[in-house]
Amino acid sequence: MAPDPHLPRYQPDPQTLYNRAREAGAENRKLLVSLSTGSLAFLFVGLTQQPEQHLTVFQKTIICFGLASFALAVFSGVFAFQVDAWRNYAWARELQARSEEEREQFRQERYAWKRALKQCGAALYVFFLLGIAAAALYIGARVVG
Repeated sequence: MAPDPHLPRYQPDPQTLYNRAREAGAENRKLLVSLSTGSLAFLFVGLTQQPEQHLTVFQKTIICFGLASFALAVFSGVFAFQVDAWRNYAWARELQARSEEEREQFRQERYAWKRALKQCGAALYVFFLLGIAAAALYIGARVVG
């Protein structure tokens, strides 16, 4: 049987790939939290400064929606970091457990934190994208007038 031409010749250890995926996910969360924080500041300044043209109710609503979206993105991202720490703590306790009952308790806790981490990650993306959409809509509304 011929080797699969789509696979690389060198087959890395699966654990190496898992580690790379984990690092990429953590870096992605850091980046989105940083961008959300910066965007939050940008929109806050846009809302509090005195522009040449007064903001319409629609524009103020868009800015408030964007602020809320970016704030929730920041919260989701920061909470995801903490949830990941709690998941890893439960995993370490699971591996150190002396009885099967204790091991099962920490395994269930680890799975619960894993589900929470997925939900936090999804919320981070959704709120970040909603904030970006609100910022783009605000800029469009300011250009159109």
